[in-house]
Amino acid sequence: MKDSMDDQELSARFRSLRREEAAQAPPFAVPERPLVSSWPRLLRAAAAIGLLVGAGATTLWLRQRRDTAARNQLALYRASTWVVPTDFLLETPGTDLLRRVPQIGIADVARIRAMPIDR
Repeated sequence: MKDSMDDQELSARFRSLRREEAAQAPPFAVPERPLVSSWPRLLRAAAAIGLLVGAGATTLWLRQRRDTAARNQLALYRASTWVVPTDFLLETPGTDLLRRVPQIGIADVARIRAMPIDR
């Protein structure tokens, strides 16, 4: 119970303080003439030029970014269809012997004699 009484007393004190402050505060005045920009013309022109340059730079950056994505896709396509120029080096003498399962007891003498010997 005591807490609710303290809350009510505190609320009443804030209301009275609010009324006192409102009585002392000056009323809001409506300006007699419209407010004129305090910026000189040169400063406003510089700000407008800065905005135009910023917009142009943003446009160029976005266009370059889009072109980069297209170039990345082209590079990915080229890499996926790439043919190794040194594939012929993997073709060594005798690789045809390794491509089939050898049979024990049967020798292919004709094939062995036809193999070139590099010395």
